[in-house]
Amino acid sequence: MKKPVFILLGFSLLVLISFTKKTTPSTDSAEALFAETLVGNWTYENLMHNGKLFALDSCDEMDILKFDPSGRFEALQHVNVINAVTGEGTVTNCNPIKINGNWSVAANGMLTRNNQTVEIYEITETTLKLKSVVTTTNEEGETVKDIYIDCYAKQ
Repeated sequence: MKKPVFILLGFSLLVLISFTKKTTPSTDSAEALFAETLVGNWTYENLMHNGKLFALDSCDEMDILKFDPSGRFEALQHVNVINAVTGEGTVTNCNPIKINGNWSVAANGMLTRNNQTVEIYEITETTLKLKSVVTTTNEEGETVKDIYIDCYAKQ
Protein backbone atom coordinates (compact mmCIF):
# COMPACT_ATOMS: atom_id res chain seq x y z
CA MET A 1 0.00 0.00 0.00
CA LYS A 2 2.92 2.40 0.65
CA LYS A 3 4.36 1.93 -2.83
CA PRO A 4 1.32 3.41 -4.72
CA VAL A 5 1.21 6.36 -2.29
CA PHE A 6 4.90 7.15 -2.93
CA ILE A 7 4.40 6.80 -6.67
CA LEU A 8 1.39 9.13 -6.52
CA LEU A 9 3.30 11.65 -4.37
CA GLY A 10 6.31 11.48 -6.70
CA PHE A 11 4.10 12.00 -9.76
CA SER A 12 2.30 14.90 -8.06
CA LEU A 13 5.62 16.52 -7.18
CA LEU A 14 6.85 16.13 -10.77
CA VAL A 15 3.66 17.75 -12.13
CA LEU A 16 3.93 20.58 -9.60
CA ILE A 17 7.57 21.25 -10.51
CA SER A 18 6.84 21.25 -14.23
CA PHE A 19 4.03 23.81 -13.80
CA THR A 20 5.94 26.09 -11.45
CA LYS A 21 9.28 25.97 -13.26
CA LYS A 22 10.22 29.41 -14.52
CA THR A 23 11.15 29.55 -18.16
CA THR A 24 13.41 32.08 -19.76
CA PRO A 25 13.02 33.03 -23.38
CA SER A 26 15.39 31.24 -25.68
CA THR A 27 17.85 33.18 -27.75
CA ASP A 28 15.76 32.49 -30.84
CA SER A 29 12.56 33.86 -29.27
CA ALA A 30 14.32 37.01 -28.00
CA GLU A 31 15.71 37.65 -31.48
CA ALA A 32 12.28 37.04 -32.98
CA LEU A 33 10.65 39.48 -30.54
CA PHE A 34 13.17 42.22 -31.38
CA ALA A 35 12.79 41.55 -35.11
CA GLU A 36 8.99 41.47 -35.00
CA THR A 37 8.82 44.83 -33.20
CA LEU A 38 11.47 46.38 -35.45
CA VAL A 39 9.70 45.62 -38.75
CA GLY A 40 7.99 48.68 -40.19
CA ASN A 41 8.67 52.33 -41.00
CA TRP A 42 10.32 54.65 -38.47
CA THR A 43 10.61 58.45 -38.68
CA TYR A 44 13.50 60.33 -37.09
CA GLU A 45 12.34 62.22 -33.99
CA ASN A 46 15.44 63.51 -32.19
CA LEU A 47 19.08 62.99 -31.31
CA MET A 48 20.76 62.82 -27.94
CA HIS A 49 24.52 63.35 -27.74
CA ASN A 50 26.12 62.60 -24.37
CA GLY A 51 22.76 63.09 -22.66
CA LYS A 52 21.93 66.42 -24.33
CA LEU A 53 18.88 66.62 -26.61
CA PHE A 54 19.43 68.19 -30.03
CA ALA A 55 16.67 69.56 -32.23
CA LEU A 56 16.50 68.24 -35.76
CA ASP A 57 16.50 70.51 -38.77
CA SER A 58 13.76 70.28 -41.41
CA CYS A 59 15.84 67.86 -43.50
CA ASP A 60 16.51 65.48 -40.58
CA GLU A 61 12.79 65.39 -39.82
CA MET A 62 12.23 63.79 -43.23
CA ASP A 63 14.56 60.83 -42.49
CA ILE A 64 12.96 57.38 -42.48
CA LEU A 65 14.16 53.87 -41.61
CA LYS A 66 12.30 50.92 -43.12
CA PHE A 67 12.82 47.35 -41.92
CA ASP A 68 11.05 44.54 -43.75
CA PRO A 69 10.49 41.00 -42.42
CA SER A 70 12.81 39.44 -45.01
CA GLY A 71 15.88 41.13 -43.48
CA ARG A 72 16.14 44.05 -45.90
CA PHE A 73 16.24 47.69 -44.82
CA GLU A 74 16.13 51.08 -46.44
CA ALA A 75 17.35 54.30 -44.89
CA LEU A 76 16.21 57.51 -46.51
CA GLN A 77 18.33 60.37 -45.19
CA HIS A 78 18.03 64.00 -46.22
CA VAL A 79 21.10 66.20 -46.37
CA ASN A 80 20.81 69.96 -46.07
CA VAL A 81 22.55 71.43 -49.14
CA ILE A 82 23.12 75.16 -49.61
CA ASN A 83 22.05 76.18 -53.10
CA ALA A 84 22.57 79.91 -52.84
CA VAL A 85 23.21 82.75 -50.44
CA THR A 86 21.15 85.83 -51.17
CA GLY A 87 20.60 89.17 -49.48
CA GLU A 88 17.50 87.65 -47.90
CA GLY A 89 19.25 84.59 -46.51
CA THR A 90 20.45 81.15 -47.45
CA VAL A 91 18.50 78.97 -49.86
CA THR A 92 18.81 75.28 -49.03
CA ASN A 93 17.38 72.02 -50.31
CA CYS A 94 17.02 68.69 -48.60
CA ASN A 95 18.73 66.21 -50.91
CA PRO A 96 17.66 62.60 -50.29
CA ILE A 97 20.21 59.83 -49.94
CA LYS A 98 18.91 56.26 -50.06
CA ILE A 99 20.84 53.41 -48.41
CA ASN A 100 19.68 49.82 -48.90
CA GLY A 101 20.99 46.68 -47.33
CA ASN A 102 20.47 43.77 -44.99
CA TRP A 103 19.69 43.85 -41.29
CA SER A 104 19.74 41.33 -38.47
CA VAL A 105 19.22 41.53 -34.74
CA ALA A 106 20.75 39.47 -31.94
CA ALA A 107 19.12 38.40 -28.69
CA ASN A 108 21.30 40.87 -26.77
CA GLY A 109 19.69 43.77 -28.67
CA MET A 110 22.50 44.48 -31.11
CA LEU A 111 21.22 45.57 -34.52
CA THR A 112 23.46 45.08 -37.54
CA ARG A 113 22.83 47.01 -40.76
CA ASN A 114 25.31 46.50 -43.60
CA ASN A 115 28.01 45.33 -41.17
CA GLN A 116 27.49 48.33 -38.86
CA THR A 117 26.32 47.38 -35.38
CA VAL A 118 24.39 49.59 -32.96
CA GLU A 119 22.60 48.80 -29.71
CA ILE A 120 18.82 48.80 -29.57
CA TYR A 121 18.71 51.03 -26.51
CA GLU A 122 14.91 50.94 -26.31
CA ILE A 123 12.17 49.46 -28.45
CA THR A 124 8.41 49.47 -28.02
CA GLU A 125 5.54 49.28 -30.48
CA THR A 126 5.91 53.05 -31.09
CA THR A 127 9.49 54.02 -30.12
CA LEU A 128 12.93 52.95 -31.33
CA LYS A 129 16.14 54.29 -29.80
CA LEU A 130 19.47 53.26 -31.30
CA LYS A 131 22.64 53.82 -29.31
CA SER A 132 26.10 54.13 -30.79
CA VAL A 133 29.38 54.89 -29.07
CA VAL A 134 32.11 56.70 -31.01
CA THR A 135 35.59 56.57 -29.54
CA THR A 136 38.08 59.25 -30.55
CA THR A 137 41.30 60.76 -29.26
CA ASN A 138 41.29 64.43 -28.26
CA GLU A 139 44.11 66.95 -28.72
CA GLU A 140 45.66 65.92 -25.38
CA GLY A 141 45.86 62.30 -26.54
CA GLU A 142 43.06 61.15 -24.22
CA THR A 143 40.46 58.66 -25.33
CA VAL A 144 36.99 60.22 -25.49
CA LYS A 145 33.73 58.31 -25.87
CA ASP A 146 30.75 60.10 -27.37
CA ILE A 147 27.36 58.46 -26.90
CA TYR A 148 24.68 59.07 -29.52
CA ILE A 149 21.06 57.96 -29.18
CA ASP A 150 18.96 58.32 -32.33
CA CYS A 151 15.23 58.32 -31.53
CA TYR A 152 12.56 57.18 -34.00
CA ALA A 153 8.77 56.92 -33.94
CA LYS A 154 6.85 54.21 -35.77
CA GLN A 155 4.67 55.43 -38.61
